[in-house]
Amino acid sequence: MFIAITVIAVVCIFSACADKVEKVSAIPETEEKENKSPVLELTSLTEDTAQSVCIDYVIESYENIQKFGYDLFAQCIDDENPVFSPVSAYLALSMAACGADGTTREELYSVLGNDLLSLSDDMMNRFSVSGDILNLSVANSAWIDSAFAVNDTWLGTVKSLMDAGAFQEELSTEQTMNKINDWISDKTNRLIDTMLTEPLAQQTRLALFNTVYFKGKWKLPFEPQNTHSEAFYLQKKQENEKQVEMMNLYSTDLEYLSNDFMEGVLLPYQNNGENCSDALAFIALKPIGENHIREVYHKLTDKVISDILSNKQTEIVNLKLPKFEVTFIKKNY
Repeated sequence: MFIAITVIAVVCIFSACADKVEKVSAIPETEEKENKSPVLELTSLTEDTAQSVCIDYVIESYENIQKFGYDLFAQCIDDENPVFSPVSAYLALSMAACGADGTTREELYSVLGNDLLSLSDDMMNRFSVSGDILNLSVANSAWIDSAFAVNDTWLGTVKSLMDAGAFQEELSTEQTMNKINDWISDKTNRLIDTMLTEPLAQQTRLALFNTVYFKGKWKLPFEPQNTHSEAFYLQKKQENEKQVEMMNLYSTDLEYLSNDFMEGVLLPYQNNGENCSDALAFIALKPIGENHIREVYHKLTDKVISDILSNKQTEIVNLKLPKFEVTFIKKNY
């Protein structure tokens, strides 16, 4: 039975730039690592000093998040294999927006939407699933340089709405780097144990981190005996191929998705019980005909995805899906 483990760590740094590039696994093939190193003690500013912030809202749509995600996707589409989490980027930037003022505030709100506070709070509640079969957790933290005073209203907002921890440290030290790595390791069940390999830059004043941890089992599992070494074509004309371990589902009733330029399937995950409302799924899409995968990406919008989901049909499908490990390029700041 194939188990999907997804771990994403996203960081927003104000104000340094990076030059060293390394790879960090985003979907490891192994289970959680044993915690072999001692965890440094952390005390969050939000535990004692932050005032609570409550807001009343009704979520009418996730349109602003969807638009933000597809706009972000469009900027990354020329990368060889872009991997990112729009939710993570949205939450990290929302923490910054809560403390911004003037032109910076206007620009952040124009990108994220005026309902960023309600959407952030709703996502933190909606994307929290814990059980024996399905687990999804999202975590946020803010790291502020010790040279700065922290606004209590901002602390209360990020704690109440983003469930964020806030830590004040001398950011450019190795000790702080180790504390950040310990926090990320803890929130990802020790699957990302070394996000930073060098201390943050001397001029860094604020670092915002988001992690996403997901572990689930397919509702329709890929049986090991149906996984074989097969050719996976890297180009639409099948001129360039790579041998991969190909998982197969034969003559299976699946939710089939299609329009005039792409097709795919929706693969649901098991939930945590008959009475649970958890509903998570994996969507795999590929081009139709002469369309290139990059061309498909450029056409993706919230409306396109909404339309193919609304028009999905249950079909008998023979599905081939390559086993793959996702990594992302990480930069030190």
